[in-house]
Amino acid sequence: MAMKLRMEVKKKTKKKKKKKVVIEMVMIEMIKKKFMMEMVLIEMMKKKFMMEMVLIEMMKKKKFMMEVVMIEMKKKKTKLMMKMIMIEMMKKKKIMIKMIMIEMMKKKFMMEMVMIEMKKK
Repeated sequence: MAMKLRMEVKKKTKKKKKKKVVIEMVMIEMIKKKFMMEMVLIEMMKKKFMMEMVLIEMMKKKKFMMEVVMIEMKKKKTKLMMKMIMIEMMKKKKIMIKMIMIEMMKKKFMMEMVMIEMKKK
């Protein structure tokens, strides 16, 4: 069960390259405009897994502090809802975006962390 789901996550992550580019571009726009904004991305996965990632950007003297905080994990029947806060880190024209996706298994509380790094000049 765990192995099958892990493979699905990896495959989906590799296939969705366009979304990564879009996310990156949106964040660059937010940096240029110098606003504090929120971007909510909702992705539906197989087997009734629902993942919600909230990306919150904060600006402070052209430097960004990055923290990944897992806020809520709720279980409703077969649906899993997850909310995470991602704060972007910027340093010398380089933007490092790390997105951590955490999967909760049904009753076993096993966690799998998948890290994605996107770098821009």
